[in-house]
This record gives sequence, C-alpha cells and structure tokens, in this order.
Amino acid sequence: MNTPMYNPITGLMNVKTWKDRRYIIFWYLGKSTRVHRFAFLQEKGYIPIEVDHKDRNKSNNKWDNLRDSTRSQNCRNSSKKKRKCKFIGVVEETHKKTHKIYTYYVGAISIEGKRYRTYKYRCETAAAIARDKLIIKYNDNHSIINILGVQ
Repeated sequence: MNTPMYNPITGLMNVKTWKDRRYIIFWYLGKSTRVHRFAFLQEKGYIPIEVDHKDRNKSNNKWDNLRDSTRSQNCRNSSKKKRKCKFIGVVEETHKKTHKIYTYYVGAISIEGKRYRTYKYRCETAAAIARDKLIIKYNDNHSIINILGVQ
C-alpha cells in the first residue's frame, strides 16, 4: 500500500482519489479524507477547523490556493447565493410608506461577528461599490469584491 503524499505544486495525491458532491477525497487510515485537509496536515503539521479555497474552486487543491480560515472567513469567500440582486453582499429592502412602496439596496459585510452596513441606495451598483469600499477600509482579504477597480 502506498503512503499518501500530497504534491503542493499540482494539488494532486499519489493515491487513488475521487470526487464526492463537492470535494476531492481519498481513503486514509480507514476513512474518507478530503485532500485539502490532508494538505494542511502534510505541509503545516495540523488540520485547521476550516480550509478556504481562495478561488472558490473546491477541486483546486494547489497549496497556493488553500488557506487556514475561520468559518465566517470561509463563508465570506463563498459565491453569490440565489437572491434578487446581481451583486454579492447586496440585499434589496422595501419600505412601505402610506400608499407607496420604496425599494432600496444595502451592502453589508461581517467581520469576526461584527456587521458593517452601507447607506441605503436606490441603485444596486452603488450599494455594491459602497460594500467594496467597506471591504477595502477594513482590510478584509477574505471577502469577494464585486466591482473591479474600486479604490
């Protein structure tokens, strides 16, 4: 039986692997093991609580694509969920005042349990830009920036 070895450059294992619904896994010590978790064990000597794939591709287990993270950091690097808005971290809110319904957009990020929100905007692009500026202001390297070139 081969001793499993992880190649940090390619992200591949020297043993038989397969893909479950989301991750590349292999058989190790009598149970299925995710390659990205084994990579940390081999490279750093420990298995973190969460492993974040920087590019959000769960099949890319190259070492430069993996990082130790908390659950909240890992969630901030997730792709857009099914929502009405076309930007990550922007929600549509409505407010009914007398006979009119007002719709506006708010951007938000959450860092270590603290939530930061933008002002209310009539345009979802403006809310996305304001959210991106919050990410830059708080130096959050785990959150995804919606609009490239935001300064």
